[in-house]
Amino acid sequence: MTLTGPFYHGSYEYFPIGSRLSGRGAEYHEEWSLLGHYEALHHHKPEDCLAHRDAVFMCSEIWDIHRCGGATETVALLKPEGPVTRHDLEWSNAIIMLLNEGRGLDDPDVRDACLAYWTGEATGDPLWEFLTPAARVLAVADWDDPDAEEILGEFWEGTIEAAPAP
Repeated sequence: MTLTGPFYHGSYEYFPIGSRLSGRGAEYHEEWSLLGHYEALHHHKPEDCLAHRDAVFMCSEIWDIHRCGGATETVALLKPEGPVTRHDLEWSNAIIMLLNEGRGLDDPDVRDACLAYWTGEATGDPLWEFLTPAARVLAVADWDDPDAEEILGEFWEGTIEAAPAP
């Protein structure tokens, strides 16, 4: 599958043009590991998939950054450095609902929802997030600037070959 981009990343800070972003490691894991769906996703993560703590998160639409739980102070246009994978974040909602019903991490429906996320399977109304191990900042704008997409779009060129699904 070929992904056409552009790829946007939300942040609470301005990144200098040319900065290299990479996963936040233990800091990210500590922030998110208390959430059941995060634990379930990583319990069922195929070995060849990039862990969230090691990933840079991106969206293909600026306004999806907020819907995906990203920071909304600034938006950076990124050029991925490494494989890019696409995941439907709506599977997290399905996982949360199953866990709230009292299903355990090893419940077959929980496992299936987690694997659907990791393999890039679409729900009926997908909300796509893209993961890559590292990316370069091409341009930065205020997230709430109504012209941000147009401004940043001037710096995007090309397509990206998506990493194969596990």
